[in-house]
Amino acid sequence: MKKLNLVGSVIPLVLALSGCGGDESVSWGLDRIDGVVDEKYTYENTGEGSVIYILDSGLNLGNEAVKKEFTNKDGTLRAEIFYDYNEQLDPSDPDYVVRGDSDYGRDCTGSGHGSQVASIAASNTYGVAKGATVRIVKITEGCKPAGNIDYMIQSFNYLADNGNSGDIVNMSYGHKDTSWNNQQEHMRCIMSNIPDTPYHVLAAIDPADRTTQEMREFQAYELEQSIVRANEAGIIVVLPAGNDGCDTANYMNVRLEEAFVVGATTNDLLSSGKDGITIEVNSESVLGQNNTRTGDNISAYAPGQALKTMAADGSAGLGGWTSMAAPHIAGVFAVACETFPEICSDKDLVSSGFAYDVLRDTGVDTVVNFDGESLTDENHKAKFIQQIW
Repeated sequence: MKKLNLVGSVIPLVLALSGCGGDESVSWGLDRIDGVVDEKYTYENTGEGSVIYILDSGLNLGNEAVKKEFTNKDGTLRAEIFYDYNEQLDPSDPDYVVRGDSDYGRDCTGSGHGSQVASIAASNTYGVAKGATVRIVKITEGCKPAGNIDYMIQSFNYLADNGNSGDIVNMSYGHKDTSWNNQQEHMRCIMSNIPDTPYHVLAAIDPADRTTQEMREFQAYELEQSIVRANEAGIIVVLPAGNDGCDTANYMNVRLEEAFVVGATTNDLLSSGKDGITIEVNSESVLGQNNTRTGDNISAYAPGQALKTMAADGSAGLGGWTSMAAPHIAGVFAVACETFPEICSDKDLVSSGFAYDVLRDTGVDTVVNFDGESLTDENHKAKFIQQIW
């Protein structure tokens, strides 16, 4: 048993356990994240008492199959539609809803993105933290396949003012990029990875008119500031790194040290004891696979390819990319906060980065890129995080 020193006290940190819980025939992601690849998910704690906010496309809690995934053995429901921003729309808008409507918080985006994310974080079948409280915040307008940046900003500001230290927020849903600088960097990165493509094509891409562009830049920075405010209030912020193979340092939100940024791994190299990622953009050998971002601001890697998840109607589905890697970590944080409430309930320990460091320190040096090169060197400090509690 390893000991973890915390401000003069000593807390036991169990690194190997037989576990009181075990799920067989699980997603390879759950199998991998408990540290032993044996087609089971073995765990001691469930995240009971921890709260995970899922900012995404919603969840169909009116569906009995979905509801069952978040119902405790005693019949109590541990998930709720906390807020649906579509109630802020004009009543004449076809997407307008009010609390109590059957469509309130409904996940109708086709892919069931919010349903998949919530299921990986905390569902009974597919989830890491099977006892955590889940609060769904729908940040999409109706069934549109992108989050609304204003709703994101409002959400983080709400948590900064009303959340409790140790609350976890997972925002895996993206938004239309509002930063011209981000757009330029994205094109630079993509073009540099595609052979024989002249960079001067960027000249043909003009920014919007100045007034609109100023508003876009303001929104992008306002979102970052809302994330910082939330973390300063003790909120654990989990974000996916992104899926274009570029460097997180050059992208808003995921460049923040106040966010715990998660990259994605595949199961291709598990037989050799490695967690591989694919980062090449235009290689036939990785076409269609996960192209996780990397970089110094990646806090951790977690499973993100061909994962068993719950679809919007409660049936079994498949999900992947960094959007699905992030909720693995949100779930791990929930279990960690149940295990070490002394850390998570202390706003200063969260906002200082100490809570993030505690989780990072449990990681293992198994992450390699497409060429087999380690990504846990001085330039890539992130490790694969395991759920060891």
